[in-house]
Amino acid sequence: MRGARFYGASAVSQFRPYSAQTEEVTASEERLARLIVRDEVRVGSATSGIGPGLAGALAAALMGGIIWGYVIIKTDYEVGFLAWGLGFIAGYAVLTLAGGRRSIELQLIASVGAVLGIVIGKYVAYVHYFQDYVRATFGEEFASRVSYFDTQIVRYFVDDFTSLLSGFDIVWCVLAVATAWRIVRPGPAGGVA
Repeated sequence: MRGARFYGASAVSQFRPYSAQTEEVTASEERLARLIVRDEVRVGSATSGIGPGLAGALAAALMGGIIWGYVIIKTDYEVGFLAWGLGFIAGYAVLTLAGGRRSIELQLIASVGAVLGIVIGKYVAYVHYFQDYVRATFGEEFASRVSYFDTQIVRYFVDDFTSLLSGFDIVWCVLAVATAWRIVRPGPAGGVA
């Protein structure tokens, strides 16, 4: 035993019978294989989980954006932390639907989902207020023609988009993207690290 302390376990293993050395290597290889499989499930490959993650980002953007737009309409105020929450929702929707996989691609998808949710929320509020303006200016008949799916309204929104942004919008958008990015980043499983 004195030699085992001096030379270490690997030096002593050369004096064991060959069959004992093979079993030890097999056990080590088995532990390593389990770790690799666990990491692949957690981190995923470049293409695994992209489809479900994309679906999660789109669903989060659509539902979160509509809800945020509705809150803007009802309160007549853009509640910024709800915009930030869209990043949280998009990140966890991507993470959940991608089966817990994490990758740079999924981070990008979650971040785009967060921004898309903010844009959808602003669009919902824009159309509502545009409809109010048309109602006040031209009457109910013309206001009833204003639709969320009208391409002309979409063009107006795109043209007016920069005038709809403030410094706070940019701050909340950056926080939403950072949150979504962090939730899906590759790293230890079990939540945000």
